Amino acid sequence: MTDIFCIASGPSLTKADCDLVARSGAKICCVNNAWEMFDQIDCLYAGDLKWWNAYGDQIDIPIKEKWTCTKSAAREFGLNLHKANGPFNSGMRAVQWAIQQGYKSIALLGYDCSIKEGSHFHGEHTFDKAKPLSPQKVKKWHLQFLKVERQACEEKAKIYNCSRHTELACFPVMKLEDVL
Repeated sequence: MTDIFCIASGPSLTKADCDLVARSGAKICCVNNAWEMFDQIDCLYAGDLKWWNAYGDQIDIPIKEKWTCTKSAAREFGLNLHKANGPFNSGMRAVQWAIQQGYKSIALLGYDCSIKEGSHFHGEHTFDKAKPLSPQKVKKWHLQFLKVERQACEEKAKIYNCSRHTELACFPVMKLEDVL
């Protein structure tokens, strides 16, 4: 069994998969709006201040820890600050956070890293409607995840991508049921 699930909001994320994860007893770290699929989670990770401004007051479930990598978001919303540098997306930062917390087996769900089926299971973010996701931005995500893959190797952490659909090729793809 995996130590922690990092759950992003790709369009392949389903309530049924989230229910399986919740019943497994594994730790759950949701990225951005993925918390909407759960009744409670261990961690919420959202890197961007604009996400916290748009959604922070809508969170209505128990969450043990809330994390960001943006100093202004940590200060304004009373969040834990994950110290990390360089270009990022919240999904990759959540995985980096899990590695830095010492988790050695990390399963990903909702990490589609593609816009072929849409941007997120919930549609575009309200703050991004004027600037929707582009193929160029998704390509940057893939490059950012290569850095996470190297970090995982250095820390001897195993990462498994259990997303129903994914174009992220740097981690082994496994069925959710096999990881559980």
